Amino acid sequence: MRWTVLIMNLLAAVVLQFLAASATAAHRTHAISVCRELVANHALVEKPTYTNGEPLDVEARLRTIGSGGYYSLLAHIASAACVLTGIVFFISHAPRHPASDQSRAQLVD
Repeated sequence: MRWTVLIMNLLAAVVLQFLAASATAAHRTHAISVCRELVANHALVEKPTYTNGEPLDVEARLRTIGSGGYYSLLAHIASAACVLTGIVFFISHAPRHPASDQSRAQLVD
């Protein structure tokens, strides 16, 4: 039972990391495709500038917007919680040796 809980928690940690990576990749892909679509439909000039004349890299800005936000941070926190829960459960449900229980009972008497 305790091995099952430990293994399931470790698998959950791996799955959380995979889901965070997938969500981040999906956001990046969507951000780049939106930029390409805007340029293709002439809704955005290819090399826009700020009002002070400095060049604006729209693709880089969209890439930062689509970086996934807090997905990786949340996945790390949740994975750490899964691993910690699995280890605590594994240790706290360790099999007890009946011999040590009998020796404690003799000490009490």
